[in-house]
Parts: sequence; structure tokens; C-alpha cells
Amino acid sequence: MEKRPLYERLAEPLMMARLSWLEGKIAFELEDDVEAEVSLRGAKQRYLKARKDGDAALVSLDLALVLAKYERQRELVVLVNEMVDTFRRLQIRREGIAALVILRKACERPVFEAEALSARIRATAALLEQQSR
Repeated sequence: MEKRPLYERLAEPLMMARLSWLEGKIAFELEDDVEAEVSLRGAKQRYLKARKDGDAALVSLDLALVLAKYERQRELVVLVNEMVDTFRRLQIRREGIAALVILRKACERPVFEAEALSARIRATAALLEQQSR
């Protein structure tokens, strides 16, 4: 994006976090998984720096899709545990916590099924995004 330097100079930190999140989602859909991971991790860090833990946790769900695709199970379990802790602290509704706990159990299974896990991540993300509004 040729206008990016101007945007970076003028945009507020949360706008940059949102941009990075969007770039990560687009990169993932375009199967540029390295760029997706870099952008999503950047967005997560920007949200954490701004003390927007809920948004950081929602970004983590998109990051989880990248990790699941490459069967990075250990990292995925750590990430999901962080999300459970964050959403509990934010007092998200029980259904959201239950969905995350089920996701965690799916991540911990010895037989890793990336496609099924990705579907579970997407369903969990939809529920948590709805509850976060």
C-alpha cells in the first residue's frame, strides 16, 4: 500500500491495530500465511499495548487458524489458554467460555484434524464476536 507511511503517521494506535488485523485476515484468505501470522501477531500486540485485551483475544482466534493450518499444536494450546483466561477475566458469558474450553480440548487431542479444528475455531470466533458487541 503506497499510502501506508502517511496512514501510519496520521492514524491513531487502535486504527493501526485494526488495519493490521484486517491485513492479517486478508493475507490468510490469500494463503500468504507468513504475512498473515506477522500481521495478526502485530495486531494482537498493538491491542495489548492499548489495553484492549478483548480485541487482542479476538485477533488470537484468527491467529489460531494459521496455527491450526500448520498443525502447530503446542502454540495453539497456549494461545487458547490465554484466550480462556482473558475472556474469563472480562466476564464473557458462559457460552463463550464453554466454546473456548471445547476448543481447548479439541486442540489437545492426540490426533490433530486441522480442517475440523478450523471449523471449530471459526464457530467459536463467531460466538465470541457476537458476545463482545
